[in-house]
Amino acid sequence: MKGWRTAWRPLTKAAKLPGLRYHDLRHSFVTKHLEAGTPEYTLMAIVGHITREMLEHYSHIRIKAKQEAVERIQVKAPVTQTQAAKTVQ
Repeated sequence: MKGWRTAWRPLTKAAKLPGLRYHDLRHSFVTKHLEAGTPEYTLMAIVGHITREMLEHYSHIRIKAKQEAVERIQVKAPVTQTQAAKTVQ
């Protein structure tokens, strides 16, 4: 093996993941941590990013994660007395 690339390609082929790039793992790592709620500055320190723009380059937040985030802050309508009385009956 002469370098990183000559080692990486045979490994990905053997794992039946041809075409997988090393940086694909980095993108997945950053995205999963952001979706899990890891603070941005903590994540930036872990992966060595100096700017928020670089962090954004590596993150690919899924649509589902965005929808779940919006749903977490939606306010439920208060229960009226009429609705409460129906529930009790």
